[in-house]
Amino acid sequence: MATSHPLPGPNDGNLETFSVVWLDAAINDTKFINAQRRIGKSIHYLKTFTKVDDCEKYLKSMHEGDRIVLIDGVTEELDEVVVLVLSIQDKSRSQRILDQPLALDIFDTRANQGKSSTELNGQFVHSQLLINCLMRMRSTPNDKADFVSFLKKAYAHNESNLTIVREFERDYTPNQALHWYTRPCFLFQILNKALRVQNVDVLYLIRFFIRDVGRQLEEYKLISPITLYRYQLMSKEELDALRNSVGQLISVNSFFSTSRDRDIAFFLLSAAGPSNNDCQKVIFEIHADPRLESIKAFADITSFSAIQNEEEVLMTLGSIFRLVSIRRHDLGWVIQMRLCSENDHDLKPIIDKIKYDVYGDDNARSNAGTYGHVLSLMGKYSEAEKYFNLIRSELCPDDKKLGACYQNLAILAAKKGNHDKSLELEQKALAIKREKLGSDDPHVADVLCNMSGSYYEKGDYKQALETCNNALAIYKRTLGEDDLKIAGCYLNMGSIHEKIGKNIEALEYFHKALSIQEKHLPSDHYSLGQSHQNIGMLQYLLGHSEVSLEHFKKALQTYEKSCASQDINFAYTYYGMGCVYISKKMFSEALMYSNKARDIFLKQLPPSHPSVFAVERNIQHIKRFTK
Repeated sequence: MATSHPLPGPNDGNLETFSVVWLDAAINDTKFINAQRRIGKSIHYLKTFTKVDDCEKYLKSMHEGDRIVLIDGVTEELDEVVVLVLSIQDKSRSQRILDQPLALDIFDTRANQGKSSTELNGQFVHSQLLINCLMRMRSTPNDKADFVSFLKKAYAHNESNLTIVREFERDYTPNQALHWYTRPCFLFQILNKALRVQNVDVLYLIRFFIRDVGRQLEEYKLISPITLYRYQLMSKEELDALRNSVGQLISVNSFFSTSRDRDIAFFLLSAAGPSNNDCQKVIFEIHADPRLESIKAFADITSFSAIQNEEEVLMTLGSIFRLVSIRRHDLGWVIQMRLCSENDHDLKPIIDKIKYDVYGDDNARSNAGTYGHVLSLMGKYSEAEKYFNLIRSELCPDDKKLGACYQNLAILAAKKGNHDKSLELEQKALAIKREKLGSDDPHVADVLCNMSGSYYEKGDYKQALETCNNALAIYKRTLGEDDLKIAGCYLNMGSIHEKIGKNIEALEYFHKALSIQEKHLPSDHYSLGQSHQNIGMLQYLLGHSEVSLEHFKKALQTYEKSCASQDINFAYTYYGMGCVYISKKMFSEALMYSNKARDIFLKQLPPSHPSVFAVERNIQHIKRFTK
């Protein structure tokens, strides 16, 4: 029952960094074809519009870091359009690397410094997980064919690019990955933009190429310490973020191109125009020692490159660096970094634990299902659902893996607030797992535990309690009294007892769960945050405001290091903190946290969800006291 991949359409947004937008009410086929002929048909980033509204819609779809040149056909003659497009093309070919915005994430070990660590450390963790998943993807016979099909649709009206696509389809092999990566064509642009904006559909399609480039770098990796250089244009905001992060770690979420030649880098720095408020000139000076344990590979790719005499050294996707210093230079800025081991950061335990949750065996390969799991952890629920459905559609009706697919889809439905759908999917998962594994298997208990949560959300607390007790009994018989899955059951039991008014019993269950979790999990694991969040709400209901806030703040600290910034867990914690501050009549703080909760709820839940009503009610209550 195989199915084709759910290809992103070519109009899902601009695939590349550079765009020339031509707005001309008088444009017609003859005029456009004439421009194509004179430009040489090599205009893969030229978009034409006859209506202002359509043009504005396209411009709004651009991502931060995209480079756009807007041509007004009312004031520009055809000759001027042709000259302008040609000049931009020449520049983009010669500056394959220089003008590319960098995809960077910062891991900040300092508390309450600058930008919220939710926006820093959480992105760092999830970028590393996404890259790891892509790099360990299983090969399939259709990998290249699916990507080529996508390219043919995207460039259906561009004969120049279609010629290159056909050449790629005919000639590409894994040992040519570095040659194609360095070739000045759309492939480099598509890959690096997809990594920068995390276009997960395009990344899934190009996963085979990412894997092939990584393998070649590993095969030809350098084995002696080296100092490397890279000239780069950066926005003032990007530079300021780095200047505020000296001493911290950054990950570069693309393949990172550098040069052995210091003189070339500084020549480019001097040759560029002066820095301004929007654009800063920098030189990266990178010290890399491949003898360190667990260092990501980097290789001199000069002999493989489609562009000769560049002395290019390419560093593996997701490489991590220590930001040593940033100093002013007569011509710009010099950013000194040191390539770090993958073991050289405080988040390694949490990343390793999440990897284990996703893959089990550290050497396991990933597929569409594990990709969906990673996307779910990133808070990309709709995208994750697509990939779980993809893996489900490829399984035979009697495959035991269908149970896991239905279970994953049920968890997603619950996260999106659709508990009827979640319960329906859990019933399917339960039937398959009981048939394939027997009624006393821990995997059956996993489904029962999730079903208990669905019954709870639907207000059927009696059924929720019964189902959770059944799961707990299976876990205790098969796993003992101290397993993490027992902790999950205790969390459910605590929530149910809270709803039926037995707050003291609920608090006991939450503390039991936390005690087990603290024995088995890294200190920043999001599951610990869930326990602190639940305890915080119970303490609030019991009138212990200060103790409640203490647990809510602990929950936030763990989420900030292991959850996406739009994860629903943040919303529930913010909501609880808003409630506490209302009770303390601290309305400014109450409104701030309630608004944060509402913003996430509205993105992740349907407008009719009870949590949306609850936070809106709190906000209206606060506003009555702050008028």
